[in-house]
This record gives sequence, C-alpha cells and structure tokens, in this order.
Amino acid sequence: MKEETINYKGINIKNELYPIIKYIEDVDKYKDELGTLNSSWDILSLLGQLGDINIDIGKTKENFLNLTSTLLNHLAIQQIKKVTQEMNFKSQVAIDILIRNLFERRADIGFLATDDDIRLFLENFVSKYDENSLLLKQNIQKRFKEYVSKYTVYFDIVLFDTYGRVLVRLNEDIGIEKVDLSFIEKVLNTSDEYVESYQYHDFIPKYQQSLVYSYKVTKANSSENVGVLSLCFKFKNEMKVIFNNLVNKKTKSV
Repeated sequence: MKEETINYKGINIKNELYPIIKYIEDVDKYKDELGTLNSSWDILSLLGQLGDINIDIGKTKENFLNLTSTLLNHLAIQQIKKVTQEMNFKSQVAIDILIRNLFERRADIGFLATDDDIRLFLENFVSKYDENSLLLKQNIQKRFKEYVSKYTVYFDIVLFDTYGRVLVRLNEDIGIEKVDLSFIEKVLNTSDEYVESYQYHDFIPKYQQSLVYSYKVTKANSSENVGVLSLCFKFKNEMKVIFNNLVNKKTKSV
C-alpha cells in the first residue's frame, strides 16, 4: 500500500510529518540546498535542447526530486526521534529532581517538629493575652523567619494546638484562628513519619490547592501530643525553577 504524502514547498512528505516539519530548521536548510541543485537540471535541460543532445533530463530531475523527498523525510523522522529522546531524558531528570526535593521536605518537618523551643512553647502557652505566652510566640516567629530565610521553599509555617487553634504562624496577615479539626486529627493519629497533603487547606484560603507537610509535636520525654506543625511548600515555584533550569535558553524549549 502506497504511503500517503502531502506537498510541502515542492517536496512530498509523509502526512504525519506535515504539522511539525515547518518547525524543523534542518529540513528547510537542506531543502533549500537541494533545491538549488534541483534547479540546475532545468539549466541542463535547456542546454540539452539548444545543443540537440538526446538526454532525458526530465527523468533525471524527477529521480532527483524523489531522492530529495526521501532524504528530507528521513531527516525529519530522525530529528523527531532525537528530540523525543532528549525530552524523555529531561522529563526523567525533572521527575528525579522533584522526588528528591519532596523527599527533603520530610527531613525538614521531622527536624522542626522535634525542636525544643517549639515544644517548650506548646507546653507553656496559656493564651494570646498572656504576657509570657506572647514573648514565647515572638521567639517562635523569629525562628520561623530564620528558617524560611534559609530554606526558601516555604511560604508559611503554621503551629496549631491539638484543638486546631492557630497559635503562631509566619504569615500573620492571614487571620484564621481555628481550622478543620479533621485535619488536625489526621496528623495526630498518623503512624507515618509525616502527612503530605495536596488539597485546599482552610488555614491558607488564598490557594485552591496547596502542598503542605505536617507532623505532630510531642513532649520531649513522652509520646503525648501537644500540637501540630505544618510547612507550606512553594510547589508551583519549585516546578518553575526545575523547568527553567532544563529549558534551552536559545530555543526556549525543554
């Protein structure tokens, strides 16, 4: 069965190549070079007629045109294969980087959830009107700011008590005082090392979906729960950074 082709700038190419062949620079480059050679057959044909030379230049030109089509089709297919392989490789690199970065978040939440100052704050917090509690809160906020300045992948850190009340957070512009208790209970009752949730979180209502890493905070010398710590991850920013590092700056392609 003869393969269906379509004419592209005087060259017959396979139908499936037509939508993308115009984006393959090498095809146009070599088409122009071969086209220059092809035009020579017209000159030779004219000279043959003038010199009364009995040579079928037309048939030779047709064969050359067919050969040109074959070469350019093959070139396009090989270029597509090459780009596909490169994209597969870079896609895997992007996935590997993302997995590694997300894995590191587990270490972050585990480290902060066992921080002595955070434990001390939760064990001694009375109310937002208590002077000593306010001093402790300011100290924790300072710790959060220092942490985020060092690890810039987070846009907020939130500390709750076991009843879902927001005791201290990095971004105080968000006036949420209490959250859905089912979220708190899920974190308190987990047997995993952390809880990863990509969903709507009522304590960061600006986002329809956000990636948050949470873990329970316990007393220093016991398994008694005293609160929940949540790290709010800049997921979209992280993906943008990963892709920007993989993009070809000249072609703007991955």
